[in-house]
Amino acid sequence: MLSGVFYLAAVVAYLRFNPTRGSLDGRTTTTGYRWRYYGLAAILFVCALLSKTVTASMPAAVLLLRWWKGRPIGWRDGVALTPLFLLGAAMGALTGWMEKYRVGASGPEWDLSFVERCLIAGRALWFYAGKLVWPVKLTFIYPRWRIDAGLWWPYLFPLAVPTVVIVLWALRKRIGKAPLVAVLYYAGTLVPALGFVNIYPMRYAFVADHFQYLASIGLIALLVGVGTVGLNRLGWFGARVRPAMGMILLTVLGALTWNRGRAFKDEETLWRDTLAKNPDCWMAHSNLGSILQHNGRLSEAVAHYTEAARLKPGHHEILINLGSALDQQGRGTEAIGYYAQAIRLQPNDPRGHFNLGIALVKQGQQEQAAHHFTVAVQLQPDFAEAHDHLAELLAVQGKVEQAIRHYQAVIQLRPDWLSPLNNLAWLLVTRAGPTPSDTEQAIRLAQRACEATAHKEPLFLDTLAAALASAGRYAEAVTTAERAHELATAAGRSDLAGNIRRRLERYRAECRDRCSESAP
Repeated sequence: MLSGVFYLAAVVAYLRFNPTRGSLDGRTTTTGYRWRYYGLAAILFVCALLSKTVTASMPAAVLLLRWWKGRPIGWRDGVALTPLFLLGAAMGALTGWMEKYRVGASGPEWDLSFVERCLIAGRALWFYAGKLVWPVKLTFIYPRWRIDAGLWWPYLFPLAVPTVVIVLWALRKRIGKAPLVAVLYYAGTLVPALGFVNIYPMRYAFVADHFQYLASIGLIALLVGVGTVGLNRLGWFGARVRPAMGMILLTVLGALTWNRGRAFKDEETLWRDTLAKNPDCWMAHSNLGSILQHNGRLSEAVAHYTEAARLKPGHHEILINLGSALDQQGRGTEAIGYYAQAIRLQPNDPRGHFNLGIALVKQGQQEQAAHHFTVAVQLQPDFAEAHDHLAELLAVQGKVEQAIRHYQAVIQLRPDWLSPLNNLAWLLVTRAGPTPSDTEQAIRLAQRACEATAHKEPLFLDTLAAALASAGRYAEAVTTAERAHELATAAGRSDLAGNIRRRLERYRAECRDRCSESAP
């Protein structure tokens, strides 16, 4: 919508820069260049491109409009429009590069020959025109056509396009230029989305309703013009029925819009509507599975993930998601199998190794889990969750120094994550031979955790008490541990309360000994 506003405003500004006006003999004349409008048109065109680069066709649309109105196209038009053409081409090339190398529009789904791309383009043009004239069974993701250059009938679509253009050109003096301009505008505006340039949505469909929004203006104007001319030819009767027909058309289109809008109530509704019309849409199954998994509806999520994996075999992300849902169901062995498949397909995806590590921990396979967590942080050094799980495993295995390093990495990446912060503080004061700097750092870390929880988390208070005791500040350690024990007991955390009580007794004993030693 934003790009469309800027696009149309840029067209209006450019037409005011070099306007034409009618004369008494039916010819058009120019009224001179008004450069302030050229600058405005250029700025609006840039805004349109920055909103969506499909607007790059604006300079060509301006030429079509001026030709339609009988304005001779001369070298001055070329000079004025060349910068806009170059700007549009540059932004289009940048978008194509980003789609391929940043978004990921490359791989088997995009390995298409030029002939195949022409077949896609021809069919897409007629598909969009059909949906515009008869807007039923609109779908967020349409089925991805099977392109077979060996069949004869798909060639009818691209061959029909130049045929229509040639016929309209031949008839331009009889029926006017408007039909030809409308068709050229429609086809030209759609070029970026016809499959000649790799775009990510081609992974699951070659067409999408929103690709034709700007392009549809041409055919809509043509249809409205044809209807108006037809009613005018009916004379008195046409003038009488025209308002009624307009109201009927608006009512029908409004009802269709209202009905279609219901599909966009929320993501789950959208994906269910998509599957009702395109049941083989693997992406809809996968996305719906993610929503259901997030909402705790694991059985339904597993069913959709399984169907997505069947429809799109070899898609490692689907296998990871399926494994995750199975793991949450307690079906760890099955989850491990799917994670292993995903890693074989894409060994450089850290998420697969991370999820496999979590499943292996639940199965008691700590060594294997540590290996996969290690691979995950090697592939993605800023993977804080993987560092955290690896540090926890290393600490259990007695590899305290390595665990400390990974906890320190977590805190650098996520300084407000309290659990790793507390765990690091605990390791610093409970490892063999903590140094004074270790103790001071542990106190600071534990205090941060306690302050962030308003001193109401007994686990963090327990760590702070241990750090204070390690620093020889036993009176403070006793007070802190007493508060921790009180909170743990009140919360029904009996195991933690028992551990704190035993440590509290040691702090009290140390405090008494220190006090007796200092007595005269």
